[in-house]
Amino acid sequence: MKNTKANMWSFATVKLQATIVKMLSILTIVAVIGFSMAACDDDSDDNGVSVVPGVGIVPGGGAMTWTAVTNSPFFGEDYNTILAIAYGNGKFVAGGRYGKMAYSPDGITWTKVTDSKFGYYEDIRAIAYGDSKFVAVGQKGKIAYSSDGGVTWTTVTTTAFNDENVICVIVYGGGKFVASSSGGKMAYSSTGVTWTPATGTSDNNYLKPTIAWGNNKFVAGNNSGIIANSSDGTSWTIINASNGLLLGKEAITSIAYGGGKFVLGIGREGKIMASSDGVTWATSADNIFSTVQYLYVKDIVWSGNKFVAVGEGGKIAASSDGVKWTVAANSTFSLFEDIESVAYGNGTFVAVGDNGKIAYSIDGGNNPGTGSYAFNGNWSNNSGEIVNLTNGNFVVTNNGTNVMKGTYTENGNSLTFTPTHVWGSTVGGGLGASWYTKDQIRDQLGSSVNDTLNTLFAQFNGTVNGNIITIIFMGQTGTYTKS
Repeated sequence: MKNTKANMWSFATVKLQATIVKMLSILTIVAVIGFSMAACDDDSDDNGVSVVPGVGIVPGGGAMTWTAVTNSPFFGEDYNTILAIAYGNGKFVAGGRYGKMAYSPDGITWTKVTDSKFGYYEDIRAIAYGDSKFVAVGQKGKIAYSSDGGVTWTTVTTTAFNDENVICVIVYGGGKFVASSSGGKMAYSSTGVTWTPATGTSDNNYLKPTIAWGNNKFVAGNNSGIIANSSDGTSWTIINASNGLLLGKEAITSIAYGGGKFVLGIGREGKIMASSDGVTWATSADNIFSTVQYLYVKDIVWSGNKFVAVGEGGKIAASSDGVKWTVAANSTFSLFEDIESVAYGNGTFVAVGDNGKIAYSIDGGNNPGTGSYAFNGNWSNNSGEIVNLTNGNFVVTNNGTNVMKGTYTENGNSLTFTPTHVWGSTVGGGLGASWYTKDQIRDQLGSSVNDTLNTLFAQFNGTVNGNIITIIFMGQTGTYTKS
């Protein structure tokens, strides 16, 4: 891909699109297939036990070194516990007590949301990302959504919940949001804006579900030890008690999916049970916080090749198989500060909790693609191409000239590339030597380039094997070697 208007970056031919694909197919993210938010009580003390699955032993590495955020916008506020955090489309969004909310591009620098649409006595209990928007839920049955990365919010008016419901969990999967209140009432929505009640669930104050999506189904558990599943989130079936679960004896307060497994946390001692299908379960491990007993695990996130669990007493632990766990030596939270929620995105774990605290860990152990990769295949015009990957950001150059940049995410050795800008002089059409977004190019070149823009800014797929990235896009395959 040479820096000429006749090459793949020319808008004049469809051939350009095919070549672009060749060049940028660097990564494929099999995005996090599911996540769960810790279950909540009717009061403001969130008691959750969330545990994790995985695919191998994590002896340490990423998620073990944590740094405190110094500019948390929750500092100095009354009742400033942060109860929820989510990641999507390059942004972290966190929310908590009394409707407070903030957003960040990297989990380090945060900006306070001026109007979250949650009132002073309306806690934000959970947040999810899907359908190009964040959706936040909480007390008094309140739901709000944001389509601009958490900056501005709109109140949902068509909801299946009422003022007496505390909506404590929301998850996105299979093209739907599914939310559940502390009373067991559940509802679903394809957009997060209009909600419909689910069938087969109850409005019972003793049933407080937590939900995960994975393997083409939703699986929910509650504090009565009952498991239910659903293929679409609209109707639910209770799983038979004979499948290895201590139903009716210990609370299920978190369910997560990753590495081909559902994993749930049971009881106050951090017991773990795992299942490949959400039906048949087996005990996998006990206390994930090692010798520290009687501490709830409140939330868990899957990064692509490991889980990180957070909980009471400022504890954080990591595992890739849900059996062998490594406890972080210093989470930056004290023994008197609970960590309520954790999210992963752009190569960074971010944990939030009591006293408005936020901490982050750049996952150096989960960046197989980080580095500079030079093209070594046989495509014409690509001999001088180099792809630079650094902590979730990429830049493509050709013989020293910028071509494209954006973000990438990972799932084990699989990566997904999301272009955000292209270099104007490589495109032509009168564009200058600077970075252009999709909208900026369309504004200058007109709507006739829409098809090409959709190709330019599409995600590209690939895998990492040692020092080699194999790129696959639109049926074309090439390789890049780490410098």
